Amino acid sequence: MPLMIWMITAYITLISVPTCVVGNKVFLTALVGTEVLIPCQLTPERGRFTLLSWEKDHQEKPIAVYSPRLGLTVPNENYSGRIELRNQSVQDGSIRIKALEVQDEGNYTCDLAIFPQGKLRKTVHLTILAVPTNIATSVPVKAGLSEVPVAQCIAAFGKPAADITWKSSLHGNHTTIQTANSNGTVTVSSLYKLRPRRSDNGQTVECFITHPATDSSKTYRLQLEISYPPEVTITGYDQSCSVNSRNVAVTCHADANPPATTYTWRGLPEGAVIRDEVAIIGEMSAQANGNWTCEATNTIGTGVGRLEVLLRPSDTGHTDSKLIIPWVIVGVLVIAVVALTIALLIQKRHKSAEEHYINVPNQRKKFHQDSPEINATYTSLKLGEQSVYNEIQRCDAGKDTN
Repeated sequence: MPLMIWMITAYITLISVPTCVVGNKVFLTALVGTEVLIPCQLTPERGRFTLLSWEKDHQEKPIAVYSPRLGLTVPNENYSGRIELRNQSVQDGSIRIKALEVQDEGNYTCDLAIFPQGKLRKTVHLTILAVPTNIATSVPVKAGLSEVPVAQCIAAFGKPAADITWKSSLHGNHTTIQTANSNGTVTVSSLYKLRPRRSDNGQTVECFITHPATDSSKTYRLQLEISYPPEVTITGYDQSCSVNSRNVAVTCHADANPPATTYTWRGLPEGAVIRDEVAIIGEMSAQANGNWTCEATNTIGTGVGRLEVLLRPSDTGHTDSKLIIPWVIVGVLVIAVVALTIALLIQKRHKSAEEHYINVPNQRKKFHQDSPEINATYTSLKLGEQSVYNEIQRCDAGKDTN
């Protein structure tokens, strides 16, 4: 068989194991910390080699040399203890590299001295991937007006560089930087920033880290830690409290992160029992009127809650007033009914008098009609009156004539 045909056959055998071939170059990919088999072998019927030599990136020293008579030697100290032959055979020059490092990436050349055909050379490119070490944490901060990092995602010592993205419903943004490491890896650090508010505490953001060495992206759900001073309110007192109310308990509520640890009460009446955020007043008195305050303190600061106390006279007076009010209402209703009745009676009497006055002529007429004698006398009197009147008129006319 011509030498060229034999070399082609050997070449096909050589590249049957690698995963990728471009032109005359074989490409392998492996992860840091694992091992890789770099193939270089002959078919049995095509002879055997008398000497095997492996070189990397045209370095002066070969990384491995194998002679069937002398055995395997590793001149390059960087590979000491990490290289071995797959088989102690004069037909298989494949080597296995263990505990791969980023620095192991490069071009590996296999030189076979074949008797009697001559020499065969083949190059394999090894790509090393380093899965990054992922770190995802929230960054504790104080509530404020300045934009600060509140969450961080890091993909450290990856090869190639990882990709980091964020997902959030909050009002923030993110920045990402890459740092090249001395061993050939890249560290990617991404910060999620916002102006932290009290209401942002406990909210979540999501960080996604994607790298070619993994099948899918890693998702990290981070809960924000926003610290803020106490916001204080006092509960337990309302308008139902009065003088002589007993065992009144008021509570100092502090919305704070971290939680409040110290409570200070001021303005309480004498004898009040204080148990941290709770104050108990055995019996309320007029001296309790005024402003009560509670100061709650955490590591961030102090908040103050105020309560204005104005007690009613007493619960007894309150009870009497409840009883009096219905009777007052009944009394008013009785007076109104009596007044209405009197008004109706007066109106009725007045109407009767008017009707009597209107009916007098009719009654007089009826009376005359029913008494002819009286009526005749009344008529004669009227006639006499008329005669006297006529006589007076005649006398007056005579005087005027004289």
